[in-house]
Amino acid sequence: MSRMSSVCPIKFVKRKNQKDYIKIVEGDKYESFVGKQGDEQNLSVAEGWLYPIGSTLHELMHVVRFYHKHSRWDRDQYVKVGETDIDDINYKKLEESEVICFGSYDGKSIMHYPVQREGQRTEFREGDIHGLNRLYSFARAGTNLSMSNPPIVNDSGKIKNVIYHVTYVLLVVTCALLFIL
Repeated sequence: MSRMSSVCPIKFVKRKNQKDYIKIVEGDKYESFVGKQGDEQNLSVAEGWLYPIGSTLHELMHVVRFYHKHSRWDRDQYVKVGETDIDDINYKKLEESEVICFGSYDGKSIMHYPVQREGQRTEFREGDIHGLNRLYSFARAGTNLSMSNPPIVNDSGKIKNVIYHVTYVLLVVTCALLFIL
């Protein structure tokens, strides 16, 4: 969490009495929903994984509204998803209207699954950091926003509101956490 907070305006605080919070729980794999679900939201971590820190960063990116890179609408120009993976929800290709893409396709993003030797779970890439800062740039500017769809600033600098299937509310971009391990 400190790695994410060191590269963008998102700050994680220990939960006191916040209604909405992230609960980190031990499970059999790493997983989390994309965006805020409301109330208690589990982020599952597991023992025995090769890259526990990178896997946790990957799941935190989901919590703050980032989908997999290989789910981008334009992914077929960069990577071929295998027939066995096509029906897996983690490989679902999203429509252009469902996502905002920050920068060019980055197969080495922490948000990319291992497909054709792409993907990694060791560190944020420049594109990951750029996306976090573009999506949450309103917080860096000191704007106090609390809404279900914070403004999206795309690479051209234009602000646009996007309606997501899941919404995420950050009160001055602060996430409350509860650790249960």
